[in-house]
Amino acid sequence: MRQSPRSVSRFKRRILLAVFRCLWLNSRPRANRRCGRPVVNRFSPGETLWFRFYRDDFDADGTLKPHRMSPPDQSMNRQSLHGRSWFVLLAAPRSSRAKRITQLYMGIVAVSVASLPRAPTHLGGNYEFRVEHAPLDHNYQHCEVRLYQDGNRLLKANKAIKKYYREVLVDRVSICLEAEVSSKAG
Repeated sequence: MRQSPRSVSRFKRRILLAVFRCLWLNSRPRANRRCGRPVVNRFSPGETLWFRFYRDDFDADGTLKPHRMSPPDQSMNRQSLHGRSWFVLLAAPRSSRAKRITQLYMGIVAVSVASLPRAPTHLGGNYEFRVEHAPLDHNYQHCEVRLYQDGNRLLKANKAIKKYYREVLVDRVSICLEAEVSSKAG
């Protein structure tokens, strides 16, 4: 269902107000802080994951450029555990003022856990992408899409794996909030 421009702008104002409040008070929402909570690696297939993007990460026709997805260890935030889409716009503590402001004007992209690429069987080897909860002290909902081969985590992916991941994911994302800044501005 497509939202009217008026409801989109209302949504955007609510998000920006919440993020400005966090910047002004120099504090993160309690739901976003870890506070000793455990790692929860159970993801339902319908759970939404969010990541941020710049305006120039999209083509003129509105499709996400494949280079924006960076396997392995693509950073995202999860919906469950009291996550909100706008939490991805909050900069890490001790970030420069310029970075905090730039991130505020980035956009938000959503993808469901079920839409994430799984095992690329046509490439040989026993590869598997897994989404794992990787909470940070300042971002409890943080998770990463990680790459495994024969049960061992890989820290680097070859070109064929990267291409497969990007081709599958690029058509499955949806924009939650349009970006208002390009990567050259930050």
